[in-house]
Amino acid sequence: MKREHDLVVVGDLIIDILLDLPEYPKPESVIMPLRVERQVGGSGTFLIMASRLGLKVKAVDCVGNDFHGFFLKKALTSEEVNIDNVVTREGSTKACLVLVHRGSKSFIGLFHDETVFLQREDIKGEMFNAKALYLSGYSLARMLSSHEHEAVYKAFKICKSRNMEIFFDVSPFVRLIPKEELFEVLNSTKIVFLNLNELKSLTHGISIDESLRRIRSFTKGLIVVKLGEKGALVHFNDEVIKVNPIKTALVDTTGAGDAFNAGFIHGYLEGLSIQSSLQLANIIGALTVKKLGGGLNLPYRYEVEKYMRFIEESTL
Repeated sequence: MKREHDLVVVGDLIIDILLDLPEYPKPESVIMPLRVERQVGGSGTFLIMASRLGLKVKAVDCVGNDFHGFFLKKALTSEEVNIDNVVTREGSTKACLVLVHRGSKSFIGLFHDETVFLQREDIKGEMFNAKALYLSGYSLARMLSSHEHEAVYKAFKICKSRNMEIFFDVSPFVRLIPKEELFEVLNSTKIVFLNLNELKSLTHGISIDESLRRIRSFTKGLIVVKLGEKGALVHFNDEVIKVNPIKTALVDTTGAGDAFNAGFIHGYLEGLSIQSSLQLANIIGALTVKKLGGGLNLPYRYEVEKYMRFIEESTL
């Protein structure tokens, strides 16, 4: 099969409704948000960042025939993301309320009986005409009665059988993924992405070093750990490669992890060294937190390149 895309991304398309708050709400309180914004979230953020960096990407998922679904498809199309396999159904698109205060955030899922999800029968072999698959633990987790996990797992099995490279973001819902499926995905993954909380939740390790040793028994691929204000690291071949954090004005961390992942994968697919890929991802993450939300507020390639030159010149 001809590989028409660099990446195909399955599941986790969602709309973020962001409220920038002067304080977190207390019981019986009335708060007026400083800003309210609707933005592409979840895997949509990853897709947009990957496309802006120059990768050919494709989405496989389901949206509702509502305004959120229309907004999401229009936004992805404007960013040259292939949405030929984004199914539209009668119902509501997945949405999430994001409460933001001084850079920290909380999520409230806005799922209900009319929310539509990807189904197993939506997955067809011909959809996966790509070099690699990217999937999130959000879509593999057992939540509600969506059955989205069945569709995503079917997609994973198809791509695995074709020896496609698989990239996996564990997500905070790692404990809701059946162990047998989780370990199969981890064992097949070329790059696994986690933050520190997810790493410790998965491995029950006390320290980072102990957690890295334990997760190594699950996967042979690159282990990328996002450390937030402490930077990031990659564990591979018993070696740990680190980058320091980039100091920047923090507005909102929503979408920074997805944008980081897109940056690292872009570097990997372009043949950059692990160190260079990690530095690129770190820069993209730093630029992302300067704005509210991800999606269409993500940095463009020229902004990333400009900041890379600035860092290179400042270290001379």
